[in-house]
Amino acid sequence: MRPFASGGWTMLLTGHGLEEVAYRGHVVSPRVFFSVRDESWRSPEIPITYGLPVGLPGGRPPTAPDATGTFAGRVAGHPLAVSGSVQVTGHALRVAFGLEVESAVDVARAGPCVLHAPPAPGAPISTGPPGGETSVPAPSGISARPVVSGFHRLHLPADGVDVTVELDGATYEMEDQRNWGDATFKSYCPPLSEERPLRLAPGSPVSFTVTLSTEVRATAPGRNPLADAEVGDVADLCVGSPVATLPPIGLTHPGGPLDDATLARIAETGPAYVHLLVDLADEEWVDRLRCDLEVARQLAGRAVLTVDCPRGRETLLPALASACSGVADAAFLFARDEPVTSDRLAETARRALDGSGVRVGAGTRGHFASLNIAGRVPDAAEVVGVALTGAAHDDDRRAITTGPASYAAIVAEARRIAAGRDLYLGPVGLAPTFDSWPPRDAALPVRAAWDGPHRRHASRFGATWAVAAYAALAASGPARVCLAGTVGGRGVGAVVDGRFRPHPVHAALARIAALGPGPYAALPPGRSVAGLIGLYDGLVAVMGESGWRVPSTSGGRPVGARTVLRPAVLPARDAVVAGPDLVALSWGDGRSA
Repeated sequence: MRPFASGGWTMLLTGHGLEEVAYRGHVVSPRVFFSVRDESWRSPEIPITYGLPVGLPGGRPPTAPDATGTFAGRVAGHPLAVSGSVQVTGHALRVAFGLEVESAVDVARAGPCVLHAPPAPGAPISTGPPGGETSVPAPSGISARPVVSGFHRLHLPADGVDVTVELDGATYEMEDQRNWGDATFKSYCPPLSEERPLRLAPGSPVSFTVTLSTEVRATAPGRNPLADAEVGDVADLCVGSPVATLPPIGLTHPGGPLDDATLARIAETGPAYVHLLVDLADEEWVDRLRCDLEVARQLAGRAVLTVDCPRGRETLLPALASACSGVADAAFLFARDEPVTSDRLAETARRALDGSGVRVGAGTRGHFASLNIAGRVPDAAEVVGVALTGAAHDDDRRAITTGPASYAAIVAEARRIAAGRDLYLGPVGLAPTFDSWPPRDAALPVRAAWDGPHRRHASRFGATWAVAAYAALAASGPARVCLAGTVGGRGVGAVVDGRFRPHPVHAALARIAALGPGPYAALPPGRSVAGLIGLYDGLVAVMGESGWRVPSTSGGRPVGARTVLRPAVLPARDAVVAGPDLVALSWGDGRSA
């Protein structure tokens, strides 16, 4: 990650592209980058290296008005090379991209992408040449369809400035990425309506340019005070933050027995219920379910089910109702290869589950986009479920904010679609949710997909993200929230040589359990701080120089925490907090936040 500045423009040059692109302190675009999607819409990595002008004394970035940077990278696993340059020309920033195709290859996407902060509802988004522009209002909710399409020039408001984006080399489209758990709009090429796959043939390099120019508005809105929050500001930020109580928190269990010692350690996180998978294509599903329900009984006493029901296996639903009655609260039904619950399956489940005490669940086990496109749930549904992701489009450094910052909009839209039914958010996964169920034609069995390993589970990022996610969701008021991938051999810990070894998320969840349901001042994720501040204690995720920090463990025990004795006034309350309001976290290795 390297800073770059020229002519009033500043940005960070990273392996993911140009980030935090700003003009005189106003964020023009969260990121400009080159994207390649393979035929399955997966994103191969494109590690980028940069060539920059010599910096100023003291390691400061170059600031000359005509400073130019170059970059180059290769698309992992593909015969494609990307190169280009970034240069300031007057008040405009020009980013040039070149794509070299070394041998023929089919892809779903290959071209530049520009991310935008979602404009205020109703704000004009204009496309077309000067003098011939057409405008559409920014959507009031999350747009299930492309916001605008078929353009080469785009004009929209950003952070206190009006931004013009000129795009050469292709035709572009803009979508609302909150559908996939990312709090941005994205302009990309080509439009989704074009025929796929795109066939790339060797020859002359394909050239693209992205030019950003700005105009500062005379009445620019005030900046969000959370955007630049630092640790010492937390007490002040409590004022005006929403007061919230935590919804019941559950954990997922992909299946299998757990020994008493492991169960005891996992129970320290205080789950209100356990989310289980039932694969009706498995001939041993009854025995597996009985075993898993016993785990749920010991950990929480209650269970929620995701039921994978291939066509023709609906006849097994009465047996399911009998097996889980008295323990399971709801069963979310999905046909194989269908991302949302069908009317047919929900109605069949209503008849099978009648009298068992198990409610019919419907919704999406993939991204919210699927439910948003459907725009409704079956009439037979009694509770509506939506999966959320921690990092659908961003790396760990940005995902703490871009994921949770989209949750309020997702919850609002999901609640509208649910039409008064209880709203259940879960599994709330660290990985994109297509990793938690097998898409069409996937060779991975559904249980293997549910139990898929993820490198974030054992990381400090995973624990920090859990704190930030719960802080963002607490103020939205869902009926309950479930964290994905957290029980068993991975998630909150791992069983190594017969002993349970907790991951950092175990300490974070145990701390939340100890804090109780609240009320809290819920700090939405800003650039540096996110968390829950209670009357006498709290849990705060902090961004430091080396990344986001959270409670970790040392020798199997939670680390010690210092406290900052700084009074804070919780919103809607008259009493001043007499005890510590901010926990300063440390890891026993000299680092602290």
